[in-house]
Amino acid sequence: MRPRIAWLPALLAFGLSLALYSINLRGCYLYDDAFLIRQDTRATAPGEWTRYFHERYQPYAADPLWRPLVSLSFVLHNRIHGATPWPAHAVNMILHGLAAAAVGELARRICSRPAAGWLAGLLFAAHPVHVEAVSMIVGRAEVMATLGIVFALLLYHRPSLKVRHIAGIGVCLIFSLLSKEHGILLGPILLAWVITRRRCGEQASSAAMSPPRPERDHDSGSSLQWLFVVVCAITVSYVLYRESWAKFVYDKTHLVWTVNPIKLSQGADLVLVPLSVLGRYAQLLFFPCRLSPDYGADVFSPHVRWHEPWIYLGIVAAITWAACLVWAWRKRSFVHLGCLLSLAVAYALISNLFYLIGTIMGERLIYLASVFFIILAADLLARLPRKACVVVTAVVLVLCSIRTVTYAWRWNDPLRLWTLSHIDQPRSAALCYLAIDEHLARGNLREAEQLAAEVRRLVPRAWKAWAISARVAHHSRKDAEATEYSLRALELEPYPPSLD
Repeated sequence: MRPRIAWLPALLAFGLSLALYSINLRGCYLYDDAFLIRQDTRATAPGEWTRYFHERYQPYAADPLWRPLVSLSFVLHNRIHGATPWPAHAVNMILHGLAAAAVGELARRICSRPAAGWLAGLLFAAHPVHVEAVSMIVGRAEVMATLGIVFALLLYHRPSLKVRHIAGIGVCLIFSLLSKEHGILLGPILLAWVITRRRCGEQASSAAMSPPRPERDHDSGSSLQWLFVVVCAITVSYVLYRESWAKFVYDKTHLVWTVNPIKLSQGADLVLVPLSVLGRYAQLLFFPCRLSPDYGADVFSPHVRWHEPWIYLGIVAAITWAACLVWAWRKRSFVHLGCLLSLAVAYALISNLFYLIGTIMGERLIYLASVFFIILAADLLARLPRKACVVVTAVVLVLCSIRTVTYAWRWNDPLRLWTLSHIDQPRSAALCYLAIDEHLARGNLREAEQLAAEVRRLVPRAWKAWAISARVAHHSRKDAEATEYSLRALELEPYPPSLD
């Protein structure tokens, strides 16, 4: 590709992203946005922002999250724009556009077919699974962490690895770590690509890169040693500082089981339920039709449901990944091997198989892993005959764009989001809670009562189902029912947190 148009795929991906998510400029603060941006005193009170460097991202969360760069961006929003939400949404749009552009450029550099760069950037910009991370303001943690990792990979995938590139990778690692805990995965992901280069013997060439050089010009011993030292030093420093005041291994007793039902899983279910989660993620990546802000109870339960397709989809996804890895290893396929290993590394942290996270699953959590899935998909599409590639890509992009815009539109109004999402995901207790709160705020008592009855049926063992029912009964002036529901909530949880 000629130098003057080398960045055109990235620019086009950036433009498509802005066009699709411009609908969110009419959005608002919702879900965690309201507390973390407008109610948290660290973000609103003068001089309180320094607490972000030694306090949790969410003070009352079960798991010890720490995202100071994201939190500081909220401080800037309050200082510059006050309560106006559209500038915050505009920042998310731009960040996602940069991520799409970076993914397109990464694919252009590592794939042997130039068309892969165009396809990867456009697919990443339009994929509906990214809506939650972009349309919800606090979702920028996912985008920023991914940006740091992808830019680090861009610096690594160069004809020669110089000192300035290694220093840049270190800066990207710091940026990613301070944006979200996922930044810690950069080291293993880089290791996956080093192994890939060693296995394949040469890096993939594309029209945008210089002809392949001998391995010693890129992965020389000194370059890799310095890269290893920089990445390890930054990662270890981060972990030691975090451990000094916020342990990675947290007390699981504070984790609410309705948010992550695996907390109550035992025996084989500790593996089988995460396989079901994998099945849902695989469906979202391949066919993002039914999207939802929540997948907790009763969407998932502590026990595997053999009558549902998700466990079987998860098993098929795991076997397919393993088979593709063996094929790529034998064929010495640089792109496929590197992306498959990176996909596994990126997914491992959110799988709930090795580490129990604060939520069983969420579309925003797959943001990083989708980078490598989409590059693989783009590389495979680029191998089709030109006419077939154009037709298939056009159809996929149109369908993805329509779904992205229609789903992003939901996020502009909380009642619309919770109501329509509840229709798509009727077994979600959390969506019932959120819709009830919004109905109460708007005085829709009849709708709130119906949802309260439904959530009691869905999760009768959850104290919050009865506590929120008591609130609804109190608003409806049904004091006897309110007392009954409150007593039932106290039986299930003697000291429940306040719902106010």
